[in-house]
Amino acid sequence: LQVGGVSNRLVTGSAPLCFDGGASAHCRLLDGPTQDFNLMLRGARGRLQRVDARLERRLDAPALIAVYAHSRRAAARFGTEDAVLEPGTLLWGVLHPGSAWEVQAAGALCMEVPL
Repeated sequence: LQVGGVSNRLVTGSAPLCFDGGASAHCRLLDGPTQDFNLMLRGARGRLQRVDARLERRLDAPALIAVYAHSRRAAARFGTEDAVLEPGTLLWGVLHPGSAWEVQAAGALCMEVPL
């Protein structure tokens, strides 16, 4: 993936790549079709990260939280709500300050966007 003239080689397991969505981008596939997962924000900050074991967080401010179980099952807890996500499933919700959320997974993607 070339963004703004800078080349980035992305393979399975690569860390999320952050870049300005207004920059010119060009992609050349190395081994056939691929899937990507994007978090695009305009004038806001957010976080996208891969979870390969366990992630726990407590919010200081309200936020939109999303968990995507990519190729394996994932377990998530938003406050007091528990969920099991089958592969290819997205769970999202808005949590309030002081809320805790947790994900146990291998290769799940988690997003947090302050509101």
